[in-house]
Amino acid sequence: AKQALDAVVLTFHTALYCKYYNTSARQLEPFIEYYPLQMAVKKDPGQDLACYLVSDYHLQMNVTATFMKALTATQAAFYDAPTRPDAVERDNIKALKGLCWICNQVGVPFTYYVESRKADKHKGATEVQVSLASEKATVQSLQYAVCRLLNEEDDLKGAMAENLKEKEMRAAFRAADKDHSGELDSDEVHEVLRSVLKVYDDLSSAEIDKQVKDFMDLADSDKSQTVSWKEFQLALAKTRTVALRTLSIEIDRFEPIHGITLDGLGEDMVVELIPKISIPFDPTNIESMYNAGKAYLTQEDVSVDDLNRGVYLMHLVAEQDPRHSWTRSWLDIHEPKYCPRLLAVHVTVDNTHGMTVTIKTAEYIRNETAKLTQVLLLDAHDAPSELNPPQPDSNGVVERYVSIAPYTSFSIPLPLLEHGAFMIRQVGEVEWSHSLPLTVWPGRQTGHDVTPYLTIDDQPTTIERFKEGAWAIVLRPQLIVQNTLPCVVEYKIVQRFDVYPEAAASSSPGRRGSIDVMDKWFDKVDQVNCRHMSIASGATMQVSGLKLDEPAYMKVRLMVTEGHPVGGWSPPFQVAIHADSYEKFSGLATTTVRNGPTVQLKYTWTKHVPRTMDLLVPYWIQNRSGLDLRYKIAHGDFCTWEQHAEYFGDGFHTVPMLVTAPLTKATMAVLPYRPTPFEFDWQASLAPQVRKFLPAFESLKYSQPIDMTAVGTFSELSCGVSGCVLGYEIAAAPSQFQQSKVLVLLPRYVVVNQVERPLQFTALTLAIKTASADNFNFLLKPHQALIIYRFRGKDKQVPALRCRDALVNDVWKGPGPWAPVVPLNVKQATCVWLRGPLGAAPYIEMDVQPSGGTTATTFVLVKDRTLSPAIRIENRSTQYALRYVQLGVKSAQELVVPPMRWHTFAWDSPFESDLKLKVYIGSTAAPTHVDLMQMKALDKLTTDEGRTTLYGEVYIDGNTRVLAVGDEAVFHEDRRLMGDDLVRDMVLDVGLHGVGITIVDDTEVMNVTLDGLHVTSPAHSNAVTYDLHHFQVDDMTYRPMFPVLICPADSGYNSNKKEG
Repeated sequence: AKQALDAVVLTFHTALYCKYYNTSARQLEPFIEYYPLQMAVKKDPGQDLACYLVSDYHLQMNVTATFMKALTATQAAFYDAPTRPDAVERDNIKALKGLCWICNQVGVPFTYYVESRKADKHKGATEVQVSLASEKATVQSLQYAVCRLLNEEDDLKGAMAENLKEKEMRAAFRAADKDHSGELDSDEVHEVLRSVLKVYDDLSSAEIDKQVKDFMDLADSDKSQTVSWKEFQLALAKTRTVALRTLSIEIDRFEPIHGITLDGLGEDMVVELIPKISIPFDPTNIESMYNAGKAYLTQEDVSVDDLNRGVYLMHLVAEQDPRHSWTRSWLDIHEPKYCPRLLAVHVTVDNTHGMTVTIKTAEYIRNETAKLTQVLLLDAHDAPSELNPPQPDSNGVVERYVSIAPYTSFSIPLPLLEHGAFMIRQVGEVEWSHSLPLTVWPGRQTGHDVTPYLTIDDQPTTIERFKEGAWAIVLRPQLIVQNTLPCVVEYKIVQRFDVYPEAAASSSPGRRGSIDVMDKWFDKVDQVNCRHMSIASGATMQVSGLKLDEPAYMKVRLMVTEGHPVGGWSPPFQVAIHADSYEKFSGLATTTVRNGPTVQLKYTWTKHVPRTMDLLVPYWIQNRSGLDLRYKIAHGDFCTWEQHAEYFGDGFHTVPMLVTAPLTKATMAVLPYRPTPFEFDWQASLAPQVRKFLPAFESLKYSQPIDMTAVGTFSELSCGVSGCVLGYEIAAAPSQFQQSKVLVLLPRYVVVNQVERPLQFTALTLAIKTASADNFNFLLKPHQALIIYRFRGKDKQVPALRCRDALVNDVWKGPGPWAPVVPLNVKQATCVWLRGPLGAAPYIEMDVQPSGGTTATTFVLVKDRTLSPAIRIENRSTQYALRYVQLGVKSAQELVVPPMRWHTFAWDSPFESDLKLKVYIGSTAAPTHVDLMQMKALDKLTTDEGRTTLYGEVYIDGNTRVLAVGDEAVFHEDRRLMGDDLVRDMVLDVGLHGVGITIVDDTEVMNVTLDGLHVTSPAHSNAVTYDLHHFQVDDMTYRPMFPVLICPADSGYNSNKKEG
């Protein structure tokens, strides 16, 4: 087979690299940089096949903003546009032989066209020829129009000519490379370019020399006077004449907007819209522009539009000469008031319609509430604007207003910006609110990302700057109620205004009324404006219809299932929504439900975050121990388990105990007092039937206190090993529940019988005499589980378990002998005989899985391993018997394996410090000591006479360790040939220098480095070893607080501790 092959080495060399085309830089750029790999497959006589995969380079991946745009553009072409019932039916733009669709959401008609911008080679690359590339067309408001190119065929012919020219240049380069070195000197490059340019362009010798010199400046970047093929290609791509198509827009009464690129897919490109400049000026004359701008800014009464015109002209001057005259002074004075209108250009591509360019204003009304908001747009005369779309209702009545869905934005029409206003109302309301100006100027002049604005219908608003440079009037919710409790919360919230709408604030009846009077107020509210609602666990509710100049009053009640309350309401408590949210306001209060839990109320009011109230408790106690408990919590407010059950009713056991206690110091002790009734128990997942070895409840005392604040703890909660032992886990609640800690009480020890016969167990400690523990025996039928709460012994001793066969029938008149005692603090699988060595009863394994870093419960799984024993002893000899016995155990029984037979073996004393086997060949008196933990061939075994030699080895067969002794030494190889597995038998060795990932968005953002990757898998084994020498994540932004985010401590990678 494989080992009979002659010596051979196959070596494969390959390289991995990936590039994309950067349209902005007009060059190919690497996503995965050049990465060579070498694979060697080696076969030596008598050895196993070995495969080595190595590389001494870093696998470097560059994730840049440009790459992501290229990836997005490629993916977008395969996407279908979402289908909506009100969607405009349009053909794919390619079917209409157009460039793109133009969608007008500005609010007024505008003219659009495409220009072609091309560098003029005859006059130098600094001058650009601009020509009209499409027909000029006008698109009406809220309509689509097709943009078609005029000379698309000529553009294609020009591109083909450029491709042909590049093809000739490549051919000329290869022809000039006589020595096939891949490099040309400067004179040879000159000749290549002259020969090609003279054919394709009608250029003079001086113009050709100029182009050749420019080309050499690009190609010979290292000034070596030689140009490689790679440098030649790069320079060729950069000098290729490419016409850049840009979109232009002309809106009446505003300056035209030119140079809008169409490559920013999925992003809003914000451009300034300048009012029409009436003073004549020459855009090529800096003094003319300066004088025109100065004329606008020196008027006696400078209007907003004139200020925008003047500052815009000064910007044009500063672009050419920042120090021209008093330009900088004019900008310092007037630029803070510069506030031109903004347009947003949004480009999308899909498989349904092709490219669509949407033009809209970049000043929005954003609905940041969870409710559909209706907005009525008003013109400059406070009359409803014609720009309000018609909205028919279910009765056929048509109203005109704008509907803004939750968490979406509406682009304000251009005619209403700075001149109009808007009013709002919520669904279900009839009256419109007061009006608010349609302007974002109060926020823009501050320069802040978030600026508090006015209230509308007592609803707070802010003016916020979006990432792309757009601005929005943001409608914020009045109050957000967040339920971070593990149950459903029902609430009612009311104000005096709801009860006495006509009364003045200072004289309202009941303003300082009693709780009984205030409690009747809650009958006045319902589900309108979410004033009386239920909130699922983890959900939020936004309350509206409140008056922000007076406090609100609230009461809550908790329940298991929405709509099925059992317990009562909390007393009314005040919600200080009248506190100024522009100044940071926070508070923490508590309310206690009668005969129920205590709930904390956390208030947070800031200008950046809407008024938010969290309903929470610091600690959840989830009792899954199988016992009902009484709790003793220092400085804690909570109800008893009986009160908890009575308050929540059916399903109460699914709701954790809610405990309010200090966050920094809280301790808990428990006292078990009865087993949990079956219908409320959590243990059904352990086995079809679960039994409990219960403590003596009448003699128990409270456990030792534990620290409830220690998140990440998996430990033991004990009233003493002989009293009652439980496990507990403390974790931080996930996600929105992060302000709470979860303490779960669990069984500490669980035994599961997976053997198909009854077994008897004893719960005891290692130091106890087994004869005195008979009253701690318990029986487990097949597939039953047992929870052990106490052990026979002293409190500080190690818990343990012993087992024996409990099957009694005609064959077995009584239970079997006790197996060795198994400690429960060591992770080990112990195999034992149920009815003595080589008996007819099963050979079982007691697999102890102790608690650790992931669980507080120790499981003991009892399995039948008769068909796949842990240890097998094979006598392959044809003449001699094999005797064996455990070393150092006086009570161990010596057993004999006849020739050509095998035995299953179990240690008589499995917890000895030196587990070895004494093996005798035939009648010899000299034993051989065998360590079954070492996989190796044994020394030659001889009989007493020394005339016969046997061979032995210890090997792994699946999950069985095998001691095999035989006449021949080749049975190991024979066994391999019977079940040949190329992958398993092959030596696999993968060694990589490292992997680096760089994330770049204009500048570097983050770098991830993995160094010294090594993966090995030996022959005849499924084991795989992974080694990583160093892992590091670096923050590459400007002046980071923590430049190294993740780095192993003392790895030596960046210090003198590094090896070598």
